[in-house]
Amino acid sequence: MWGQVERKPRMRMKGNSMSPFIKENDTLIIDLQPKNIRIGDVVVYRNNGKCIAHRVVGTRKLGLETQLLLKGDNMFVLDPPVPREMIMGKVLGKENASFKTDYTTMQWLVLNRIIAVFSLLLGKSHIFYCILRRLRKLLLKRSYE
Repeated sequence: MWGQVERKPRMRMKGNSMSPFIKENDTLIIDLQPKNIRIGDVVVYRNNGKCIAHRVVGTRKLGLETQLLLKGDNMFVLDPPVPREMIMGKVLGKENASFKTDYTTMQWLVLNRIIAVFSLLLGKSHIFYCILRRLRKLLLKRSYE
């Protein structure tokens, strides 16, 4: 892949929402015309004027439209669903001062899919935890009344 990426656009990562796999100041190599986007892929989309790179953890159908469910690896909650048309590109790899990572290799395709599944489960378990915590507060409040 690295021979083909010289002409691909790059984006410097800001923030830690994708840590530890993508860190602040890593340079992402973007395919602006991806043929397919799968669960586990990291995609770039625009939200409120900012470019955001997050992982695809699922999809949902809304009528004829397919929306992508995205989440930062270091975040507890999903992003709002993103229509496929809003995706600017797919991350093919990353580079920094010490190494390059090619996300198109089989090992990274498998690992990215596993990360997506665990990321989604972590987000759901956090939501469940928040619901239980609120329920506990509500029950404790009623027991003191």
